[in-house]
Amino acid sequence: MEDGPGLPGEVATTANSLSGAVTGAAVQAGTIGEVHVHGPATRPGDDWVVTGISTAVPTEPGPPVAHGREAVVADLLDRVLDPRPGGPRLLVGAGGMGKSTVAGIVARRAQREHGRRVWWISAVTEEHLSGGLVGLARDLGLGVAHQEAIRAHRVAGLGDVADLVWRRLERIEPGWLLVVDNADVPELLGPPDGTGWVRESATGLVLVTSRRHDRSSWPGHVEATPIGPLDRAASARVLLDLAPRAGDERAANALADRLGGLPLALRMAGLYLGGDFVAWPTFDRYRHAVDVDGVAGVFDLSSNRGRRDLVGQTWELSLDALAASGLPHARELLWLLACYAPGAPVPEELLTAVDPEAPGRRLLTRRLDLEPSPAGDLETIFTGLRGLASVGLAQRPEDGGDVPAVRVHPFIAEVTGAVMNALAPGDPRPARTRRVAVAAIGAAVDALRVGTAAHWPRFHLLTPHVHHLLAQVGPLLDHGDRVRLLDCVTTCATAYLWSRAERRAEDLVVRAMAVARDLGCHADPAYLRLRHVRGWALRELGEFAEAERVLGEVLAAQGALPGGADRPDTLHTRHDLAWTTGRRGDWAHAERELRAVRDRRRARPGLDHDDIDILHTRCMLCWSVGMQGRWPEAERGYRAVLADRAALIGADHPDTLDTRESLGKTLAWQGRWDEAAEEFHLLAAGRARHLGRRHPDALLARQLHAYAVGRLALARDDATRLRWASRTLRRTRTLLRDVRGPDHPTTAHTGSFLTTLAGRHTPALPWPGDVPRP
Repeated sequence: MEDGPGLPGEVATTANSLSGAVTGAAVQAGTIGEVHVHGPATRPGDDWVVTGISTAVPTEPGPPVAHGREAVVADLLDRVLDPRPGGPRLLVGAGGMGKSTVAGIVARRAQREHGRRVWWISAVTEEHLSGGLVGLARDLGLGVAHQEAIRAHRVAGLGDVADLVWRRLERIEPGWLLVVDNADVPELLGPPDGTGWVRESATGLVLVTSRRHDRSSWPGHVEATPIGPLDRAASARVLLDLAPRAGDERAANALADRLGGLPLALRMAGLYLGGDFVAWPTFDRYRHAVDVDGVAGVFDLSSNRGRRDLVGQTWELSLDALAASGLPHARELLWLLACYAPGAPVPEELLTAVDPEAPGRRLLTRRLDLEPSPAGDLETIFTGLRGLASVGLAQRPEDGGDVPAVRVHPFIAEVTGAVMNALAPGDPRPARTRRVAVAAIGAAVDALRVGTAAHWPRFHLLTPHVHHLLAQVGPLLDHGDRVRLLDCVTTCATAYLWSRAERRAEDLVVRAMAVARDLGCHADPAYLRLRHVRGWALRELGEFAEAERVLGEVLAAQGALPGGADRPDTLHTRHDLAWTTGRRGDWAHAERELRAVRDRRRARPGLDHDDIDILHTRCMLCWSVGMQGRWPEAERGYRAVLADRAALIGADHPDTLDTRESLGKTLAWQGRWDEAAEEFHLLAAGRARHLGRRHPDALLARQLHAYAVGRLALARDDATRLRWASRTLRRTRTLLRDVRGPDHPTTAHTGSFLTTLAGRHTPALPWPGDVPRP
């Protein structure tokens, strides 16, 4: 960072432990609460990067097959290559009909054969939709502020940002294609009146795939194309393309008839038959296995249930074949994958987690009682996954980012789950598989830290699976596993809060609370912990009265539990309620409550020093004291906390540096701008070094430093320092406009600081509540 005249140079001895390619925003302990933010020891870039998801067109196992869809593909491709005014196109049909396959063929041809710009966004969950939209916004040149708005809020309510994206789309070279895949919940895309993310265009095409075809879910100008079963000839060509050695056209026609022209069933059968060393190597023998070998009987193909069951037969044959070839555990691996959110990438860490009860073993192999490979548990898991991939039942997603993941087609997951749940009540395997699914995601969540910035993208990957397990699998779980999932939701929501996605955190908690009530968990302490997080989110959204009400009710309920006032949960809630009361303006009450929390925490048996929780309460207590005008007392308290935190967790720990920031503000409130400038300089240097110069927290520190230098320059009539401070504030404001947006309070406050240093301060200027006005 730039140094002002006469200020210390680059300081090498103080380093914030925030590091790595960090996304989101680190949370100030003096603003929200305790935070522990760490990243990998890699060199940060100067640009703050908001986490997104790749918008590249995904690939499918095996060759792309368009038989029977030629007319649809040609029509859509023509609409891309010859853009003209018109509404979005909707490919609609049941799961497994090949909607995404058609969209993928169109996308790849437009991109590879004609050089057109193509974006592919998955709408399978809110997290995937927002991640893809972040990637689209970045590619179109929207600033970090708008990318962060997409990441941190429900995108359905971001009509203004959608307007900006669409203005950029309409200005680029005509002939682009935007695919929104698996949009089975159209409400995620905004209102169906053409003001959401799905709109008409004269310069490109929006292509949506969905199971939902009710007209009320989509803008009126959407043109729907039904995607159904293939005819006999096209079905046979699919089989012959994928398995040319499995038989002649007659045999392919017979198997195609038996599989009802269902594209997913045809594809899976063809991939199986095209492989090596298969149990049923010909079309006729495969058809015979479907009909006779006890896999299933004949089903009514006119019903959706019949289609689902028939497709299920197709991969049950594949699973039987994998078992016969020495991979019997492939079936239970697929069952496990089907417990998670359909269509969403399942992080590999869920499958490879170490069992906390047996550190030398992997959780899956031990608790599913899988026979380990001579090469070890990991090889057992990976051979099973390779087997599933070989028959098209699982694949590695291209949009998995830096986290290795496995993806199962949504329809495969849905049908597999139904097959597993329909087994005889006496079969212990389904219940065991569900328990392992909960244990695995619990282990994965426990391995992450809510304040570790590098972990936030992983929390975003896990969150849909946690909620799906709770909402969809929860009725089949015992109370202990339901409570475990509630605690996982609490942790994921807390991670959203640390990354300043407060609206997403509150939405996740509200949905989980509704499910918990339906499951009969509303009297459990885990439910109260969930409500606590909602109160926290409301406070950070500025809804102090409602936050106080929620936290007060939680505190009363926790006080009635065994252990009452001394429960860790109770003390945590009392701490947050006190801080909320202070944020509302009653700092005297906040001080009394925080002192009581500190004393109760210190009274715990076996504690011979202040732990991290007590230090956090002491830090908040200092600010409560200062806000009542007792700044010298607050300064003494902060210096003691700074020393104790440095001794306990290190001088470079984020909490220690946050204490330094609060100390700097405390000095500013006493008019000691020279000392405040020194503290802010150390803070700015550390954050810039480890977060990157454009990270919001680095810019905030730089803003505070420049303003302190400017105030000092005014007091000393130092024109050189004043010019440096004003120049730095102008540059910082420019960066904040891009990173935070022109209307963000930090951007506005930077402008107010500039105006003040120019001698034009007025009481009407927007001003941060924790920095003294002139």
